[in-house]
Amino acid sequence: MSGTTTISTALMTGVTLSAQCTTLTATGSISSAGAAAVYVPNSTDNTLVNSGQITDSDGTGFGVSLAAGGSVNNAASVGAGGTGVYANGATATVSNSGTISAVNEVAVALLDGGTVSNATAPRSPAAPRALPWTGLDASPITD
Repeated sequence: MSGTTTISTALMTGVTLSAQCTTLTATGSISSAGAAAVYVPNSTDNTLVNSGQITDSDGTGFGVSLAAGGSVNNAASVGAGGTGVYANGATATVSNSGTISAVNEVAVALLDGGTVSNATAPRSPAAPRALPWTGLDASPITD
């Protein structure tokens, strides 16, 4: 990995991350009302490690958008009006021990496949059920 970006303050706009390993620290937060709170455009080597809060309040926006696959390790909170974690362009990996949620779309969408691991079985307040990780499902993913 060629670099690390650490965000440890509150940001009120979305960010585009290009370092090979990107970390949001426990005290950091990113809030956006745009296309994505965190946009990761580069390569399948990108890893977002979230121990803070990532929120996109736009009704169709993404909490995290991986444009070329990659991975998200979430130990805190990712939420969006649209999709919590959205990945396309290559396979992606999502590891969750926190909460990933979406209001109008799906919690996790891996359009080119990949894997999701969750510390406990995913559940929804309305209808608990297992999720098809490589497809689309509207259930929040909560540890």
